[in-house]
Amino acid sequence: MAYNRDRHFKSRVKKFFQRQGWLIWGALPNSPVDLVCFRDGEVRLVQCKIDGYLSPNEREQLLELAAQNGFCAYLVKRERKKLIFVELTNSKSLQSVLWTE
Repeated sequence: MAYNRDRHFKSRVKKFFQRQGWLIWGALPNSPVDLVCFRDGEVRLVQCKIDGYLSPNEREQLLELAAQNGFCAYLVKRERKKLIFVELTNSKSLQSVLWTE
C-alpha cells in the first residue's frame, strides 16, 4: 500500500515539473534520487518524500552526488495538498505550490 502511495506522489511531482517545461528521467531503484530534471542547461536531483523525512544517510548521498556533478538537490514533500520544495544545499523552502488535477 505504501509503495502505491509513494509511486502516486512521485507521479504528481513528475507531472508538476513537466508542466513547468522540465524534461524528466526517473532514477534507478536504490538511488538517492527519485527524479532527474533537465531544463535550459540546469539539472535538478529530486527526492520525493511524502512526509519530508530524509535519513542522514540519504541526505548525505544526495548532497554528495549533487556536489560531485555541480547539480542542485531538492526534497519535495507534501503538506496537506501542497507540494513543498526544499533546496537541500541551503535548506530553504523555495516555494509551495497547490497541485491541481
